[in-house]
Amino acid sequence: MFALGGLGGTRVGRDGVAALRENRFKDAKTNFDRVLVMDSKNANANYLAGMARLGLKDNKGAVTMPPSTNRPPGLIGSSVPFQ
Repeated sequence: MFALGGLGGTRVGRDGVAALRENRFKDAKTNFDRVLVMDSKNANANYLAGMARLGLKDNKGAVTMPPSTNRPPGLIGSSVPFQ
């Protein structure tokens, strides 16, 4: 299960999480990329955008977070139930 912590509770963040939960990876990627336009160092958005890219089979695009990314204590975990 995904949490909204670190995404600021924005509609775009909520829509991205919902899309990721429903395996709508293209929509999820679009939403998380929008969050990253507003906050390029958002660790949760970077992580979830990478998960969406993995769902799209874009392994090259799903790279690790840049070193400058803020890593908050509530960083979303890696246990993601993809089907």
